[in-house]
Amino acid sequence: MDKELTLILEDKMNSLGFTKKRIHEFCRKVNDCEQYFSFYYTRDRGLPGTYYSMFPTLSFRYSKVDELQCLFMGKEYDKREKEFNTGCKGLYTLVPGCDSGRYRYCSDNPMSNHAEFIFDDFHDYAFSFYDKYDSLDKVEKYFDLNRSYNRNGFDVVRNNAYGCCMVAVLCVNGKFDKCRQLMEEECLVTDEQKARIIEYIGLRD
Repeated sequence: MDKELTLILEDKMNSLGFTKKRIHEFCRKVNDCEQYFSFYYTRDRGLPGTYYSMFPTLSFRYSKVDELQCLFMGKEYDKREKEFNTGCKGLYTLVPGCDSGRYRYCSDNPMSNHAEFIFDDFHDYAFSFYDKYDSLDKVEKYFDLNRSYNRNGFDVVRNNAYGCCMVAVLCVNGKFDKCRQLMEEECLVTDEQKARIIEYIGLRD
């Protein structure tokens, strides 16, 4: 199903500037921001017929931010980590009044209808999300207003990484003094993470 949906969506996504990166994933680049649209199916066992839950996801990535985020967390920035994104959001969360069951699919139905439904939502709702975070200055501004996780914003993919992501954005933007001030005023990271951040900033002085 992932392959079939990818093939059906490819021309439509190309018309919006997205190209196929792999089966179940499309990507485009805006400034230094890599923007992704991905999806996957899971079978709904116990339901009549052949039903699948389907989860389309919007995400964006700044590779240098991700690299520093891993450094501050004490993680190796390896192949697996490079497959993560800086932030993400389920497409259904942007559709008013909808829940995660919006894209449930029955394989008895034409995939073309399912694809059209998903693409229409993507076309109508995805770009308002991407536009909010298509530059590091915008991401920094978001963090200025949201010192802790805001469910209306974006999800930081790595577990317990919100503070490290915030600091990584500041460092990539060259805001080292602002970063020092945050370390002094707010408890955004663990003591171990704080030590790594201070060491990194010190090497830049």
